[in-house]
Amino acid sequence: MNVTNSLTTKPEISSRSWVLGVLTIVYFSNYVDRTVVYLLQESIKAEFRLADWQVGLLGGTAFGLMYAICGVPIARLAERTNRVRLLTSVIVIWSGMTALCGAASSFAQLLMTRAGVAVGESGSAPASHSIITDYFPPYKRATAFSIYSLATPAGQAFAAVIGAMIASQWGWRLTFVIFGFAGLVGALLVLFTVKEPPRGHSDPKVTLEDNAPPRGSLVEIFSLIVRKKAVLHSVIGSTLGVFAYYGIQAFTMSYLVRKFEVPLSSAGLSYALVFGLATGVGLLAGGIGTDKLGAKEPRMYGWVPAACLAVACPLFITGFAQNDLYRTILFLFVPGMMAVAYIAPTYSILHNSFAAGNRATVIAVLFLCHSLIGLGLGPLILGTVSDALAANAFVDGDYVSLCREPGSAISALYRSCQSASATGLQRTLMLISFFYAWGAIHYLIAARSVERDSLLSLRR
Repeated sequence: MNVTNSLTTKPEISSRSWVLGVLTIVYFSNYVDRTVVYLLQESIKAEFRLADWQVGLLGGTAFGLMYAICGVPIARLAERTNRVRLLTSVIVIWSGMTALCGAASSFAQLLMTRAGVAVGESGSAPASHSIITDYFPPYKRATAFSIYSLATPAGQAFAAVIGAMIASQWGWRLTFVIFGFAGLVGALLVLFTVKEPPRGHSDPKVTLEDNAPPRGSLVEIFSLIVRKKAVLHSVIGSTLGVFAYYGIQAFTMSYLVRKFEVPLSSAGLSYALVFGLATGVGLLAGGIGTDKLGAKEPRMYGWVPAACLAVACPLFITGFAQNDLYRTILFLFVPGMMAVAYIAPTYSILHNSFAAGNRATVIAVLFLCHSLIGLGLGPLILGTVSDALAANAFVDGDYVSLCREPGSAISALYRSCQSASATGLQRTLMLISFFYAWGAIHYLIAARSVERDSLLSLRR
């Protein structure tokens, strides 16, 4: 039985564009609040006297673990309740917790407030993804998600450049407070301007049964993910890519400050070029390009990510091997594009392989892997290895005891500690880049099953 005309009428282009724009703004705020800690971590490290592994714990594990724990339950809630109201609520939570980060008086308190940010942000993507798939048909979803994902580099660039300006003038605490309260604007936009669409609204041949609440249990959904080889290997490949990406993202600004001794504002601008402009181009090109190529050959949804990740690996290694700031930024720009081009095609593979009632949960499972393994372990492991390699590079005694408080910036000990720290971090950043090549292999495997696993026609 077909749905009534009021349900099957496709959203107007202007309505689609507005909703996508608002959800992109929300995701922008999400990433500003998520990544501003990377800008501020050198100041936080100095105030609380932290090691790199603790910096990784703050920027990765504290956030990623709580994000993983809360993501799937909130996604299941998104499949059964009003997604617009749910999204509004989680925006308020993460914005408030970001502001509270500025009031932390200890490292433990900062860890707890960062975990609170993760609780709110874990509900953002599943609800937004579910709404977007109901506004855009299958053959336009990679493009829509590439536009939506532009919020990632835009948020990172904004946090790096504007955050550096605020932090330089008023310190890291007020930076958290300002960014936290600014995020509440997104909650108002969602609540008052975004309409809750019927589930499956833009899928072909939508029926009332398709729009019903999900029937599958979590076990059944996990079983389907494992059986659908395109989905399984896309999840594995993207998780390996995210592991490398979050590690590199978390420590690139610290690396630039340590290696080239540049001020925070210069490091922020350089970071914005790699994780802002380059990433934005890569996201957009990856989504639009894959939709164009995939219309004739659906295996392109796996081949494009595989090619981009394979190229990113050696180029990142080359970039971090440079001993000049400008050459470093120049060589990191291209892999900065390639390292994210898989994101929109991955979203499309997952959404097109599952019914409308289960998409929020499926995307939450993807983000569970990304947050638990990529964000939760990437920065932590990178920081731990960096500490070990820095200690190995330090020739003036015990690195841990001498370099925790090395004295003034002009002392010989301070400069020796900085040199060892930069060397350890440089080598670790080069090592983690090999995970991109590993991820490329899984996308090649995924490409074989993309068309067979999809519930919807990808050809036009």
